[in-house]
Amino acid sequence: GGFAETRGGPGIGWWLAGAVALGGGIWTMHFIAMLAFQLGTNVTYDVATTVLSLAIAIVVSGLGLLVVYGQRGTWPAILGGGILAGTGIAAMHYTGMAAMRMAARLSYEPFLVGLSVAIVTAAPTAGLWLTLPKQRLWLQDGGAIIMGAAISGMHFTGMAAARFAAVEPLGPVTANGLSNAYLAVAIGVTTALLLGLALIAAFMDRRFAQAQREARIIEASEARYRRIFDTAAVSIWDEDFSQVVAALDALRAKGVRDFARYFDQHPELVAEAAGLVRVRDVNHATLELFEARDKAEVLGALDRIFLPETLAVFRNELLAIAEGAPSFKGTSPAQTL
Repeated sequence: GGFAETRGGPGIGWWLAGAVALGGGIWTMHFIAMLAFQLGTNVTYDVATTVLSLAIAIVVSGLGLLVVYGQRGTWPAILGGGILAGTGIAAMHYTGMAAMRMAARLSYEPFLVGLSVAIVTAAPTAGLWLTLPKQRLWLQDGGAIIMGAAISGMHFTGMAAARFAAVEPLGPVTANGLSNAYLAVAIGVTTALLLGLALIAAFMDRRFAQAQREARIIEASEARYRRIFDTAAVSIWDEDFSQVVAALDALRAKGVRDFARYFDQHPELVAEAAGLVRVRDVNHATLELFEARDKAEVLGALDRIFLPETLAVFRNELLAIAEGAPSFKGTSPAQTL
């Protein structure tokens, strides 16, 4: 029961996985039950018809999920999805029965056929409603049980409707068909693949859902930061020091260890470093502080707005960066633009 939390690409992947898992699970249940069926004569299964029954189960399951969850679980969608799923499961069952190759003629009791279709149409409608994500977990589990019981009930009602009349075989019934041994292997492999697919899909869905939740948290945090940034009464700068850090690392690679002494010997490097700081954004209070008309007058490199006195403070900031200090405090005069 249940459906994916994610939307877009991950949601489509979960839908496809759900269609394969649900349709393949229904198909597997049918043929496991057929392995338990003893007719008293050799029975094989036509490969093409058997594969067609699997394709019907997967396609119809996918369409049913798409109708129900794509329309956000409205009653018309639930009813339509239930009818679609029911008729599809019935089509899968009777196509699988048509795959039987045996020395017997197959016919059906119309009333029991109709009853099997009614069972597999009515019960999945209720089951789909109970498995919607908005329902409580125990209701979703109940919906899954109803779905499983309906599919099993439909199968055995359909088998009760089957009538087998013995006929003389016209040739080897095992030719071009799957024996019970091969069918058992095919079912086992399919079941393992479906289980693996379901587990992978559930794991990936949780990962994608967690990533989406974290993205929403980050987005909300950035929105709060932007509100504070724009409305704060103090000057706030959004600066990129990556080029400054790269320049300091280059000096360190050349053997510079005493940066304070090095800057005293090469004061021009402080001004050059100021030109490497990129101002990406400033708030409204900064524009008022510098009496700037718009952000374009402030954005760019810091050396455009630094006074000589400011460079002395910036020198201490460079030292803090070079020495890996966690914070820096300094006061510098502002230049009117």
